[in-house]
Amino acid sequence: MTPPTRLIVGLGNPGGTYEQNRHNIGFWVIDRLAAHHARGGWQNASKFKANVARAHGNLHLAKPQTYMNRSGDSVAALVRFYRLDPAAVLIISDDIDLAFGKVRTRLGGGHGGHNGLRSVIAAIGEGFARVKVGVGRTPAGAPTSAVRADTASHVLGNFGKAEKATMEPLADSIAQCIVEHWGMNPAEDHAAAHKALQAKLGQMPLPSVA
Repeated sequence: MTPPTRLIVGLGNPGGTYEQNRHNIGFWVIDRLAAHHARGGWQNASKFKANVARAHGNLHLAKPQTYMNRSGDSVAALVRFYRLDPAAVLIISDDIDLAFGKVRTRLGGGHGGHNGLRSVIAAIGEGFARVKVGVGRTPAGAPTSAVRADTASHVLGNFGKAEKATMEPLADSIAQCIVEHWGMNPAEDHAAAHKALQAKLGQMPLPSVA
């Protein structure tokens, strides 16, 4: 059975300046997904304000090339073009309220203060799936007393060497889990596909940082 049309979007800020930022973990994950599953790599699509790729079957991938707080412009254009229900969309983003390396997924809900998710919700509503990757409120391994009041400087800061060494293989694992258990899930019911993904991601151990 051919899986229904679905869209996976990684959130981040475009350009080399932001490439290693914690805020760009959505790009990290979807880049790894595209490297293993996309046909022909990324293509720039100005009508979507995004780099896009197609994976197996009817699975579409996108990296908005707006900045983070305008991500919804890109997602809305893609949703209109493919005539998707929001539940057929999965957004990958960072989350400072999750411990470093912790992964959580849910279908529907609020933005939790994340400007990219805020923009997407404003554009297509709350009914999409999301995978959140924890970056914590301090660099991994820092004492809890070192919590930064300035959230922006933390998420727009680069991963440290040890953090990067941990996050890179984790991003690979997340990408593979998403494509196998959500993107290529033959269930017509997107909620059922999400439950399968939720079960698998819930089995991932919390990584340690050397």
